[in-house]
Amino acid sequence: MATKFNEKALIQLHKYNCPVSIDASDNILIDVAVKRTLNNDLVFTCPFCVSKRKCNLEPYVNSKPVIHIHGGADYGTRVPHCSVETCLYYQLPKFEFNLVDATRYVSSSYY
Repeated sequence: MATKFNEKALIQLHKYNCPVSIDASDNILIDVAVKRTLNNDLVFTCPFCVSKRKCNLEPYVNSKPVIHIHGGADYGTRVPHCSVETCLYYQLPKFEFNLVDATRYVSSSYY
């Protein structure tokens, strides 16, 4: 997994307690804990997206994390809505968010 994510991305995943796994088809899945809205949509704080970035794509210190909204009441995998700037900054590989009710505690032992 170390060849899939760079150090900046792994730090963000650990900071937001988002376990990473690979399914049987070699798809990268990032578990994120979601909350349900009154409209029955699923929302979560993205571990990568922020509200403001500098010209070199680095996040500002005071920038806020972005909330992603996924319609539908079903848990499961969803394609990420991360911006192009975010994907470039973190050099993110192709992955999917796995929407779960709660994530288990993640230690710093990424592979």
